[in-house]
Amino acid sequence: MKKSIQLFISAALLFISFSAPRLGQSQTPIPGPSQISAFLNEHPLLREKNASVIEVYFQGEALVINLDQSILPPGTFDESIFTQLQADLDKAFDINRHFMTTFKVEGQTLDHWGQPMPVYEDLIDPPEILESIRSGPLSGVKVALSPGHGLYWNELYGEWWWQRSEFWGIREDTLNSEIMHYVQFALTNQGATVIQLRQFNPNAGIGVSGYPTWQENSRQYAIAAGLPATIYDGSNTNYNSDIRARPYMANYYGADIFISLHNNGWDGTLTGTETYYDHDNNPGSPLLASSVHNRIISTIRDEFDNDWWSRGVKKSYDAYGEINYAQMPAILIELAFMDTFYPDNTYLHDEAFKILAAKAIVAGICDFRGVTCQDISVVPPELNHRYYLPRIMR
Repeated sequence: MKKSIQLFISAALLFISFSAPRLGQSQTPIPGPSQISAFLNEHPLLREKNASVIEVYFQGEALVINLDQSILPPGTFDESIFTQLQADLDKAFDINRHFMTTFKVEGQTLDHWGQPMPVYEDLIDPPEILESIRSGPLSGVKVALSPGHGLYWNELYGEWWWQRSEFWGIREDTLNSEIMHYVQFALTNQGATVIQLRQFNPNAGIGVSGYPTWQENSRQYAIAAGLPATIYDGSNTNYNSDIRARPYMANYYGADIFISLHNNGWDGTLTGTETYYDHDNNPGSPLLASSVHNRIISTIRDEFDNDWWSRGVKKSYDAYGEINYAQMPAILIELAFMDTFYPDNTYLHDEAFKILAAKAIVAGICDFRGVTCQDISVVPPELNHRYYLPRIMR
């Protein structure tokens, strides 16, 4: 195994410093599909409509709930039904801290039943995006980068909330953005144009949340950019609208590739990387998924841990709104399991691991485009002062 002595020292210090339970901080038990089904079947909204649950299942961070058609008023889509169901599920099981929830009716997503969708042709032209000033093998390619989660305004409680819990010093809302900042820099060095779907600049100031803008979610970024409301108010809650804002922005700006980055969580026993594409998103999505996933696995195994686990490339059936509503080749990466203390959480504390992952994502995009990208540099100039960079720069 190609692990540094520093990695083992870091792991030992973490074990000594933290006496947190295995599931990390503020983590409630994950409900099973049968619990969720039983809860919903007894819910007043389902009982009064004589509706029932067809199926509940998990896929990565996605929770999919399929209801029968009785839940909808005849000929009318009622968004408030699903808003209430999700709010009550969250109160009972804290599901929004675990999952991104997708409701279906008779196996179809809600837009099939009348949930409004943006008509991009009717929108004003978007603000200009910053083109890369470098030429390279990815010149002319527009890549939309979506770091998952981020601070959002919880309208139910009237507060700014993190979307994910903290596990031994790591919170997905900030971790994803940190890694994507590296990806952005590397892509522009190869000539690509990056469409930011959250703020990446750590020096961009304080946002309306009172926190740095780079910690806020995609919906808030779209609002600050002055985009049309249909982009950032595309669903029934601020939480769900944040998910929709990402593909909607990518579509609006005409991205060629969409990359969503997440980090996983379950019960503290799982490990490794898995990558998703949607079954009917774009014909190029399966190749993009395999190109990026294979590069991540091979890079980590070659340069960090030759036992790193590949959980495979997986097909999603409308479970993830981020990739389901994108109009270009789109993938969602679950890099590692934050709630597994070792190896995943320990590795995610190591900047070298994060930089290798970013480098691999860019190399996978180059493979997908059929071009050779040499000397992929992932470290922005403002980070060059950090003590670890001489060790990891090659």
